[in-house]
Amino acid sequence: MKSGGEKLCNVHWEFMYTQKHGDLTSTPPLATILDPKRIIDGQPTAAHNKNQVAELEAKIKDRGIKLSMKNEVAADIDSTDLSFKEGMAPCLTASRGASSGAWLAFRRRRMNQAELMRIQGMDPSVIKVSMSQVAMGRALGNAMSQNVLERIFVALLPSVGLAQSTDLKDRYAAA
Repeated sequence: MKSGGEKLCNVHWEFMYTQKHGDLTSTPPLATILDPKRIIDGQPTAAHNKNQVAELEAKIKDRGIKLSMKNEVAADIDSTDLSFKEGMAPCLTASRGASSGAWLAFRRRRMNQAELMRIQGMDPSVIKVSMSQVAMGRALGNAMSQNVLERIFVALLPSVGLAQSTDLKDRYAAA
């Protein structure tokens, strides 16, 4: 398994989703990102993925990680090099989005589209999807996180004279 960022693009969960209510700088529990109605769906269908899931389960056991609804591990089971970290997700790319993203070890399923949207800082309840699941997954994988874009634009717009810094608020800046 790779550590750090060699072949991984790990992004910590706290940068992926902003809670709708309360302190915008707080780290939401993973349970607020994942759909609580879809717990255990079973095994992946591809033989390669079944082998990766078996390897993942062995590594989780070796590390003594106790999986639960509040302690999920998201793994990239489509990669030739199995990668995962607790509380982090592999980078969401177009190809990973098309395959529904990461495998959730405790829930024994892949992420769903609403969860992929939340990772990108989007509210799935206000987005009308009018394309196939694969096309939407690719689009989400190609997207930039809305909360990251917000931080960039809050700094960029005043610097090029398109807005006054007093008119903009960086909701993600340390208080």
